[in-house]
Amino acid sequence: MSETSLTSGLGWIIIDIAGVALLAFAAIYGILMWRRRRLTRPAETIGQQPGPAPKRMEGRDDRTAAS
Repeated sequence: MSETSLTSGLGWIIIDIAGVALLAFAAIYGILMWRRRRLTRPAETIGQQPGPAPKRMEGRDDRTAAS
């Protein structure tokens, strides 16, 4: 009877340890990716608001509304 109770809780212990390890790995990975993005960002874009990249109109007709 003690064998059954030991093995039934063993699975939960393994799942708990694996879950914490997975969360730690995800947090460390996210922190490293954010740090890499922050360090490789061009200096001239630091004061600008985030948003879509400007569209280049080279070789295309201007489709702005005429005033």
